[in-house]
Amino acid sequence: MIHQLTSDTISKIAAGEIIEEPASIVKELLENSIDAKSSQIQIEILHSPTDYIRITDDGIGMSEKEIETSLLRHATSKIQSIEDLNNSRTLGFRGEALPSINQVSELEMISRSQDQDYAIRLVYHFGKRVLREKIGAPVGTTIKVKNIFGNLPVRKKFLKNKKIQWANIVEVVEKIALGVPTCAIYLSKDHRQVFKSAKDENRKNHLYSILGKQITEHLQKMDFKSSSYKIEGYFGDNQIHRSSRVHEYIYINHRYVRNLQISKSIEEVYQSKIPLQKFPVFVLYIEIDPQLVDVNIHPKKHEVKLSNENQLIPILKELLNTHFRGSKIPTLEETPSQPREEDLDLLDLYYAEKTSPRKEEVKIKSFLEEEISSSFLEQEQKEFTDFDSVHDSEDTYMGSKENGGENWIQALLSSKYLGQLFQTYLLFQGKEEIYLIDQHAAHERILYEKYFEEFTQEAVHRQLLLRPQYLKISSHAKALLENYQNSFEDIGFVYDFFGEDGILLREVPFIFGEPGSVSFIENLIDHLATTENKYDFNRYDIMRKACRSAIKAHDPLNNMEVKSLINQLILAKDPYTCPHGRPTIIRIRQREVEKLFLRVES
Repeated sequence: MIHQLTSDTISKIAAGEIIEEPASIVKELLENSIDAKSSQIQIEILHSPTDYIRITDDGIGMSEKEIETSLLRHATSKIQSIEDLNNSRTLGFRGEALPSINQVSELEMISRSQDQDYAIRLVYHFGKRVLREKIGAPVGTTIKVKNIFGNLPVRKKFLKNKKIQWANIVEVVEKIALGVPTCAIYLSKDHRQVFKSAKDENRKNHLYSILGKQITEHLQKMDFKSSSYKIEGYFGDNQIHRSSRVHEYIYINHRYVRNLQISKSIEEVYQSKIPLQKFPVFVLYIEIDPQLVDVNIHPKKHEVKLSNENQLIPILKELLNTHFRGSKIPTLEETPSQPREEDLDLLDLYYAEKTSPRKEEVKIKSFLEEEISSSFLEQEQKEFTDFDSVHDSEDTYMGSKENGGENWIQALLSSKYLGQLFQTYLLFQGKEEIYLIDQHAAHERILYEKYFEEFTQEAVHRQLLLRPQYLKISSHAKALLENYQNSFEDIGFVYDFFGEDGILLREVPFIFGEPGSVSFIENLIDHLATTENKYDFNRYDIMRKACRSAIKAHDPLNNMEVKSLINQLILAKDPYTCPHGRPTIIRIRQREVEKLFLRVES
């Protein structure tokens, strides 16, 4: 039987589509405060984010009539008709946020406009008004939201835990704040300030207050202006990059957006300047004719679609190509072979499997018997080692591998090491075959099994740092590190929080060493922030990622290091593939080589 839903049910369904979690409420109210021309906004969270959210601004406020109208569905001051969507430059415009919040919470609003001597205070419980009064208050608006989803227990039951809700709020505030240098935004948790953005017309100062020195000192400014576009971009040099797009910030008409066309066009310019599988760091501000962009295609207004007439992509690519031809950003060939001390925390230590822009300063202590110091030319002059004596007793390995593993081990042990191909593949010659070993894949397998064994036995070996390593972190990163502090300890990382924006790393897994551990934590934060199941701390996935600290392609190895690598690979439980499934060793028979030269018939 078909029947029409009640208006109350319709309102609750509509509210659920707009308000997914407390972070959605913070986003909508913060955008409204910015649209109200506020110069300062205070956000306060008490206890759990579903318990209490308060946002206070010093904007233009609402009149006695406007404050009540604002709670009606689709009531807005931003547009008058559908045509106005083509010219909207405000962050909000649909008029759905306040009514939706009102339906799923206990809401209190206090607002006073400049032409009134008093403020109006309204109190609602899940859409029903319980109080209206005149009070004294400064010009601006304060909104308190309590008991979120209190009337929808099923919805509340499926919310993420409160630490994850808090992390999402911090992320929302940071992204919005980056787009508005004309407004100072403060975020507090239980009366403790955890985030502050500076009100500063100088964009570089504004960025510094949010992103910190570590990122901002690597950003270079670029400008463009025409009748349709005004572009102000801050692009990272080739000394800073990340393993995901988490630090690609795009703002169109002050709104944080995602657009794959823009991201990929910028990434193309960086392809020859940063390692493969890395993403640049940039903050891009675009002011554009609203008719050339549609921000209404996504319910959260995150994603935008560019019109066919939009020439933004070609303009960006031309500007960037011109910018990078200058001397400000060196090519990888011009980068010093040894990293500066302050650059050791860059994330290229783990994900650059095919290229490495410079030699790592410290190798994994549990594997390498000496620091890599010899060049490839020096290695060519040495007498190659015969691997008949790679281990004292071959019988140790006989029968320990399935599917004829004994044969390849014995053959490899009796083969001769000829050297590195492309400084990536280790070449061995046997009696009737040659072996190629991927040095990175092989070391990944070794480290993964070591780390996995330590973790499953609850015996991850940690080393105490003689001098704790200080890391400056963002508010969003701090929320993640607070949320998963016990889990980090389980995999070998012990840290204390230091001040409002830093941690002291005190203990790290022995197999990584200090520089690798600093990079690993930053890399892991990026991973947690972008994983499909958001903020899911999958320890086994983390361990696989950690093993990217292995020897890289293009790392030169001396004979002692090669010998140690083979010894450990043979001992591995599954020496044939890396943890990601790629082969570690390939055998090519003499007959296959002869076929290539047409010495024998196929």
